[in-house]
Amino acid sequence: MQYLALKRNILIISGVYTLYFLVLFLVSLWCSSSWCRVHDDDLMGRVLFVLMPLLPLFLFSLISYKMRDEVFQAWWNFARWWVPVIIVSTFLLDNASGTGGGYLGMGQDFIFLIQGILYTILILGSLWKITRTHLRLNQAGN
Repeated sequence: MQYLALKRNILIISGVYTLYFLVLFLVSLWCSSSWCRVHDDDLMGRVLFVLMPLLPLFLFSLISYKMRDEVFQAWWNFARWWVPVIIVSTFLLDNASGTGGGYLGMGQDFIFLIQGILYTILILGSLWKITRTHLRLNQAGN
């Protein structure tokens, strides 16, 4: 029970971002005017893309919320380092990419590939940590 406050805080913070993401997504879909569209070069769009790792964080915090503290702790020890890596890399790649050129001459496809690899590691690593710890605790309990 010592991680209950941390579990709740992570769930709330990532949930607020998920709500922010959904509202901006729906406004962008329903609005046909240019003033209410979300672009990746304005402030709301940059916040949207840089903090995108909070979406899987919300999902995995929901999954591990009702599980034992050991499962949450094993997942959180991985996620608390990997999510900032993705946020910083997204920020650096987004700001370093020039107009149409990409970072150090890299195209947008290569930047998308890097981000895809980082997100894949986050998702698969989180699933692995949660599943492995949950199964290990269930086997030890029997």
